[in-house]
Amino acid sequence: MFATESPSSGEEQASRHRQAWLIVITLVLVILAGGVVLLQVGAEPWLGVAISSGSSAGCVVVEVIPGQAAEQAGVKEGDVILELDGKPTPDPRALIDAVGRCRVGDKVTLTIVSSEADHPQVELTAELTLKTTWFRRWLREWWLSF
Repeated sequence: MFATESPSSGEEQASRHRQAWLIVITLVLVILAGGVVLLQVGAEPWLGVAISSGSSAGCVVVEVIPGQAAEQAGVKEGDVILELDGKPTPDPRALIDAVGRCRVGDKVTLTIVSSEADHPQVELTAELTLKTTWFRRWLREWWLSF
C-alpha cells in the first residue's frame, strides 16, 4: 500500500514553515533594535570592563567595552577599581561577585585610582547594564555589514 497525502497536509506544512520564518525574522529584528531576546542567559548585570589582577590594591581595567556602564561612568583603561559600593575589590573574583549580587539597572559607586595623573582617586557612579552575549553582538555587526 502507498501512503497518500491529503491536500491539506501540504498546506499545513507550508503554514508551519511560514510561522517558523516569521519567528526567526522577528527575533532578528528585535536583536537589531537592541531588544532582549532569549539569547540572554538570565538577567545578568555587568559593568562592561575586562579586568586583571595587576595591582595589589584592586582590579586593573584592561579594556572598557564601548557603550556600557563603565564607559558611561567615565572609567578608562589603566584605572584601578578599589571598591564597589564601599566594599573592597582586591581581585577580579571579588569585583565579579560584587557585580553579580546587583541587579540590572542598579546604580553603583566605583572608587577608582585613575590612570590620569591629575585625578588620583575618584568615585564614579555607574548604572549596571544587561550582559550581552557574543552572538548578539556578532549578529548585529554581521547584519549591519550589508
